[in-house]
Amino acid sequence: MAGVTTGAQMFGELAAYPAVVLLCAVLPFAVSFVIDAVNLMVRRERSAVPALVTALVLSFVVAATGFLLLELSLVGIGSDAAVLARLTSVGVGLLLVCSPLALVAAVARLFISMLRARALARRATDAGGSLPEAKPGSTPGTLPGALPSLAGTLPGAMTSPVPSRSGTTMLARFADHVA
Repeated sequence: MAGVTTGAQMFGELAAYPAVVLLCAVLPFAVSFVIDAVNLMVRRERSAVPALVTALVLSFVVAATGFLLLELSLVGIGSDAAVLARLTSVGVGLLLVCSPLALVAAVARLFISMLRARALARRATDAGGSLPEAKPGSTPGTLPGALPSLAGTLPGAMTSPVPSRSGTTMLARFADHVA
């Protein structure tokens, strides 16, 4: 009865593929979030501890789920060399694709956060580093002689146009927009 597949073998093979996907495709991205959280810890110190804990827990849950599914499936598969070879080739292929993508995503998020920090620093130096003072009888953020409007009372609302930055790159303008 070598050609007959039992229920345990079929379940083992079906459970093995999600385990391989979790370990080889999802786990690299979870680890890239840990890298982002460590970067945040370096920049913001203690305020990034919840992000680091969340990323570590996510990575642990993904790794533990993948490992348990893989162990459960290997019990059902046994020592079927063809199934193990297929799982190995799928895992290697996913690792070859997903690990560099996760690394590129982590570097891109790091680069965007650096652009955002530079844009905020540039805005602080352009504005003199302080908020305009409110004078009695006037609305903060309105131009002298202008009637107060709702736009001047909203936080972050601008009453004058943004100065042109024709010499900056499109990515820097995008970071200004996001920040």
